[in-house]
Amino acid sequence: MIAAVRVASRIVTVIVVAVIASTLTACSYGGTETTPASSAAILPGTAATAPSSGAPSPATPSPPEPTPWASPAEGSARLLLRMKTCDDVCVEMPGTTILEDGRVIWLADWPGFPRGRGLLERRLTAEGLQTVREALDATALLAADGTYEPVKTSAVDTGHGFTTYTFKRQTEDGLAKVTTVDPDVFDADNSMHAGTWAIPEEARTLSDLGRRIEDPMAWLPDGAWAEPLHPYAPAAYLLVIDVGPPVEGELPAGPDVDAVRWPFLQPLSGVGAPYTIDGQLVERSRCLPIPPETAAAMSLAEARVQPVDEDLGPQGRDLQAPLDERGYRWTRGPAQVMVLTRILLPDQPITCEGGGRW
Repeated sequence: MIAAVRVASRIVTVIVVAVIASTLTACSYGGTETTPASSAAILPGTAATAPSSGAPSPATPSPPEPTPWASPAEGSARLLLRMKTCDDVCVEMPGTTILEDGRVIWLADWPGFPRGRGLLERRLTAEGLQTVREALDATALLAADGTYEPVKTSAVDTGHGFTTYTFKRQTEDGLAKVTTVDPDVFDADNSMHAGTWAIPEEARTLSDLGRRIEDPMAWLPDGAWAEPLHPYAPAAYLLVIDVGPPVEGELPAGPDVDAVRWPFLQPLSGVGAPYTIDGQLVERSRCLPIPPETAAAMSLAEARVQPVDEDLGPQGRDLQAPLDERGYRWTRGPAQVMVLTRILLPDQPITCEGGGRW
């Protein structure tokens, strides 16, 4: 049963990745493909495209053109550990990231976020970081790849979801990836039908660690922290664009992509370049690293065409969420356009390789 549930979880995850990387139609909207050139909206050292005479006709005033910025060193922060959780319907999120310089970045609900959920950051003291290292070492399970899951040992039919913890720890030989499954629901099965599951002790050890890392402020005392809590401020985002056919012949509701005055020197169909996942080119995909100023200009432009929410006001892009995907209709296509922004974390290189997966 656990294998069947895990297969369903992986299918959902593949669907999410497919939405991000699905193909652009051959007739790109807003004009034809263009040749590389420079653009102030693009990170130094990345590909850009020149203005196109077929750019969408704006229905709103243009936002200010973003100014150039100095790119930070790619992957300049060394990763100590990244821990992610997934339930049986998993949308990939960054989980908790702990860096060698003591910074901890994690996904949480917080009143300061406009929509309630985003990435928080806080730096540990040297002593607090040592406490974390000792907890990781105490498991004796994070130095090499491993998978620790309950094993079905009876024919009793059980059906339920479960939580998976995935740890990536930097070692001298590279990243070690360790995965386990929270044993709680399997313990419940055993309490009703003894001997249904054989649960490895490693699963209990790692799940206990995962629960602590998932909420680091509840785990570590106030004295372990060197600075106040604050929202994480990304140095870069990935912009991923997907154009697809209408679903069952129907265009999505909402604004038209041509109504947005995008802060680029070319239409979205010419922004960026295709990217790779596991070394394989995702054909007809488009992706581009962008600085925060460009992401903010996008949000402003989108807010001008989105309905105003009574509580939240203009619906610009949520740049504090790990990812934000917005769907648009494209009447001239006809097609639907998905525009996604994904936060890059400090240990990640500023590149579209791998689709920016955490």
